Amino acid sequence: YISISINNDAKWTNSRDVYLGLYSFAASQCRYSNDEVTWSGWEPYSTRRVWTLTQGEETKYVYYECKKTNGDTEGPASASIIFSSIPPDPPTDLSITINDGDDYTTSKRVHLRLRAENANECRYQQDDYGWTTWEDYTTSRDLTLQGGDGLKTIYYQCQNDYGKSGTHDTIHLDAGPPGPVYDLSARVGYNSVYLRWSRPSGDVSGFYIYRSTHSLGLFSMIGSTTSTTYTDSQVMPGEGYSYYVIVRSNSGQESRQSNVVSADIPGPLTDGDAPAN
Repeated sequence: YISISINNDAKWTNSRDVYLGLYSFAASQCRYSNDEVTWSGWEPYSTRRVWTLTQGEETKYVYYECKKTNGDTEGPASASIIFSSIPPDPPTDLSITINDGDDYTTSKRVHLRLRAENANECRYQQDDYGWTTWEDYTTSRDLTLQGGDGLKTIYYQCQNDYGKSGTHDTIHLDAGPPGPVYDLSARVGYNSVYLRWSRPSGDVSGFYIYRSTHSLGLFSMIGSTTSTTYTDSQVMPGEGYSYYVIVRSNSGQESRQSNVVSADIPGPLTDGDAPAN
C-alpha cells in the first residue's frame, strides 16, 4: 500500500512550496515527480516532505514511488492540488449601488458604484434588454437606462476562472414631470371650500394647493396633501376665491397647474336678509 497527500488534502494553495503526507509499507527509498517523467533522486523513506510545485496557475500533480526493502517497487501514487493566487471560487462580495443609493432619478444616465472580490471581468444588464459584453473589473461605471419612466433593475455579474456570481440594484426613473390635474372642482360649504380632483397616472407623491382671493388676485400655496381632496377652512364671508393644484412626483418634479376653479363665500346676513316674523 502506498499513498500521498498534499497540504493535508487541501483544495488549493497560493504557495508553490507544499507539504506532502506520505506512506508506503516496508519502503526503504522513495522519489518524487511533478510530471511522472522527470523524477527526483531516490531518498530515504519519510512520512513527510516539502515539495515545490511547477509554475502556472492550474491543477498541480505530485507523483510518489517507493522501493521496498525486498527490492520491489510500489507506485506511483499521485495527489493533486489547485495552485491559484486567489481562492478557486467564483467572485464573492458583489455589490452594486445606483446613484449612491437614490430611490429616484430624473436622468437616464446613472452612475454605478461596484465591488467584487476576485473578479476578472464583469457585465451588466438592465431588466430584459440584454447583457453588455464582458469588461475588465472596475469599481465604477456609467450606464444609460432604457425604456420609459418606472422601476428599473440593473443586474451585475462577474466571473473568474472558477465561475460566475451576480447581484442587482433598482432605481425609479422619473425623467419627465408628472401629468397635471384636469378636473379640479370646488364646492362651497359652511365657512369652507371643498376641493376634489382625480389622481393622475404615473409617479405621484402629493399635491400642492394654491389659492388667490378675488380682491387681491395673487396665488400662493396654502397647503399640501397626498389625497385627492382638500378642505380650505380659512375663508372669509363675502370673499371670492380661486384655486389650482400642482402635482408633485417622488423625484421632486412638478406638473403644470391644473384647471382653475372659483368659489364665492356668502356674506353675513344683513337686516334686509333677515326672515320676516
